[in-house]
Amino acid sequence: MRARDLVKWKRALNEIKFKHEELQLVKEICDDHGVDFQMFMERYCADNGIDLKSLNQKKAIKDAKQGAAESPKQIQEKKEESLSQLINPPIQGAPIVERIDVEVKDENEMHKTFKDLFKKLALNLHPDRANGLTAEEREVRLSMFKDAKEALDQGDYFLLLEMSERFNIRIPKNFKQQTRWMKARIKQLDQEINTQKHTYNYIFSECENEYEKVKLVKNFLRQIFQI
Repeated sequence: MRARDLVKWKRALNEIKFKHEELQLVKEICDDHGVDFQMFMERYCADNGIDLKSLNQKKAIKDAKQGAAESPKQIQEKKEESLSQLINPPIQGAPIVERIDVEVKDENEMHKTFKDLFKKLALNLHPDRANGLTAEEREVRLSMFKDAKEALDQGDYFLLLEMSERFNIRIPKNFKQQTRWMKARIKQLDQEINTQKHTYNYIFSECENEYEKVKLVKNFLRQIFQI
């Protein structure tokens, strides 16, 4: 293995860690300000004689009529999309997110690689292997085992790399494939971050004054209810 390959791998690993943390932070910001945005909008509607409940009912009837001629699959897809947008809708004009696929060969190889790594980690983390530890230490190991299993299932393989370093477990040497996979995953994370940053909840968190908040609410009402 060339030193250059290792340097690229380390750089990609650091970047994917940062992107993952950034996405988690942006999601937390959206969750934290979702209620604030909803309350501000309800107060604005009440102050300006806008019957929000009636608007929601009319929209539900309109959506039901439009869905009458659609297939069950289309209805379910729209229901899931509507639920997502209701919780944290994307602002009108947000960039279209294009799907970025990791090569099947790389994805399959990465899953096999990290499944083997998970098995090695399990020898250190599984509660049945935690002999001689205190109850508190066993609880910590159990929590880490669950995190490792979730990381494997969700494809957050870099978390397994972090745990491997902690327990001095040898990391798989297919650095080129790992680097290629991480770069593709970084692009996916960038898109997810960008999508979250173009939602009303996030933009509301960046509003600095009443004028900006009112402007945002008006835009929301225009986009969702066409008023």
